[in-house]
Amino acid sequence: GVVNEDMLKEFLGKAILQASLNIQPGSPIMAARLNGCYAFIEFRSVNECTNALSLRGIVLYNNELTVDRPMAYRGPPDGIVITWPMVMEAKLQENPELAKEAIGLRANPGVAPGAGVAVGALP
Repeated sequence: GVVNEDMLKEFLGKAILQASLNIQPGSPIMAARLNGCYAFIEFRSVNECTNALSLRGIVLYNNELTVDRPMAYRGPPDGIVITWPMVMEAKLQENPELAKEAIGLRANPGVAPGAGVAVGALP
């Protein structure tokens, strides 16, 4: 594919930092494993993993990513679903200058999404 593990870790890590979804300093992503169109992302903490669910709908190479818990997840339910566009809308209202460097938003909202890459994260 077009994306490798290092690229995915860097992209998602930068997005998490930009949206202040990290709890400790630096990127919370410890590892990424790709398997075809899917990836498994490991985080340094349960809370940062849960925060990363807000990456739902982030756009990478014009593909809207699906971000969710792995099917085997048996922890507590996640509650309210917050998507990446919702997170970034709030960030852009706080800081309109961020629009020049905002990560993972569609340049042209009218473009139809392509095949998604599912990204799961086990706490």
